[in-house]
Amino acid sequence: MSAVLNTIFEFCPYLVSYFSDLSTELVFSCIKEYIGDGIGVFLAISPIVACVARMKKGYWLALIFTEIYSCAGLFAGMSSALLPLYPINAVFNLSGYHITTSGKRVISIAVLALCGCLSALILKGLKTKKEC
Repeated sequence: MSAVLNTIFEFCPYLVSYFSDLSTELVFSCIKEYIGDGIGVFLAISPIVACVARMKKGYWLALIFTEIYSCAGLFAGMSSALLPLYPINAVFNLSGYHITTSGKRVISIAVLALCGCLSALILKGLKTKKEC
């Protein structure tokens, strides 16, 4: 909910300042990109979240792994061959932030689907606590 409020508060000054430049195409394009980024980032980081859910006391290890994961994106972004293979960059390929080919978009979809499947495999058999 806070992300929606944040977006509204960021959009309102833009609306006041550049109302004459806004079109419905631009607004819907930005909404599509925003929703696509949200779903894509969820899929891209879901293996990390699943690993943390599996660990009993490994939160520091998860923090270190998350930092390495985010810094690796910088190096993957420098290579056009690795760009569609790195999950966060794959999100940008699909949302329209990066201008890319249809072949790289297919690779990006496969990478994000693989992240979702990997998360499901990691979480498979994880017992949940039932509250009374």
